Amino acid sequence: RSEEESVNKKIRITQEDWNSRTERKRREEEGSINALNMAVLEYLVADGMKDAAIAFREEAGLTDRVLDLDSIERRSKVLESIRRGETPEVLEMLKREMSNDEALRFELHNHTLIELIRRGESMRALEHARTHMRWVVGNEEEEEEKYNTQENQERRARFERTMGLLAFENPETSSPDSSLFDQVERERIA
Repeated sequence: RSEEESVNKKIRITQEDWNSRTERKRREEEGSINALNMAVLEYLVADGMKDAAIAFREEAGLTDRVLDLDSIERRSKVLESIRRGETPEVLEMLKREMSNDEALRFELHNHTLIELIRRGESMRALEHARTHMRWVVGNEEEEEEKYNTQENQERRARFERTMGLLAFENPETSSPDSSLFDQVERERIA
């Protein structure tokens, strides 16, 4: 009988409790929406979509967020250049960033090799590798542990795959690593 009484018992909530709960729920939902809107805005900025970022910022009510329009424009130019295979221009644009970011430096120089090989410029590719990518393989005079990290071993393996393209007369069709020439690879770099 006590179970029946407890089931039939009505729960009383005061108006103040109700208002407090609904206000808390509204703030939680608003916070989630703002977080989602910020994620979308950050995506638009990172992908160099200046006009879309400006419009979305206004529409989402994020006008207190400052957008570095020059940076977005620059990012857009970099992405488009990579997608067109114009990596020398990108290397020039990102010279300062590359000095602080080894992964970015590797990706752009390795992709430059791929683009040079794609255009049949084998000698320029070899010169580029000698000039800009020697650090990937290291040398006997430098500390061995610096070059035996997991990250650098992966870079070295990717560099070797890229250099292996030079062994083929028509690497885009006859190399087992011909996928390095796919547009998907350019998108990955971008």
